[in-house]
Amino acid sequence: MGKTIFVSVELPQEVKEHLAHVQKQISQIPGLEARFSPKDKFHITLKFLGNATGADVEIASDRLHTIDFNQFDLKLGDVGVFNQKEGKWVKPNVIFVKVSGKGLKKLNRVVHDTLRNAAVFELNPRFTPHISLAKPTKVSNVRDLISGLKRIKVERKSFRVKDFHLSESKKGAPQKSRVYERLQTFRLKPKRKLSWRRR
Repeated sequence: MGKTIFVSVELPQEVKEHLAHVQKQISQIPGLEARFSPKDKFHITLKFLGNATGADVEIASDRLHTIDFNQFDLKLGDVGVFNQKEGKWVKPNVIFVKVSGKGLKKLNRVVHDTLRNAAVFELNPRFTPHISLAKPTKVSNVRDLISGLKRIKVERKSFRVKDFHLSESKKGAPQKSRVYERLQTFRLKPKRKLSWRRR
């Protein structure tokens, strides 16, 4: 049986703690029932690779090890949702926090270009940088939910990304939960400090 694998960026503990606080605010919105992601599973998906054999994992790992990229900074943004369909509001399937930083989109493109020539992977070029917090199971009123989410305050916390990972998503217990296992870690180069020389 194959593995479900993806390329990810993990988050500092301080950021995870704040996102857990944001989840509490979301849970208090009237008319919303949702499955909330456990704090230890918070991450940013750089690229979803899908089902893969052991040989596919080795191919992905070998290619990702060739990436030469500098460390970069990210910042948390507003709460968002995936829920628009043909211009109409429908029940959101994911509630998330946005993240911003030029380095993340550039790294996503580098990962995409590095892996796209491997015929075993069918890659989606679209990328929306985010951290998933909850999957709604029941929404009494979509507009009320959107209005409530807009009132939630997210601190604009910044953090340095020093590495990224090849990870596996597995079914846990209970059946609906997922377990993420890190398979490989890929280090990014430290930023060079500018040095000034007297002439």
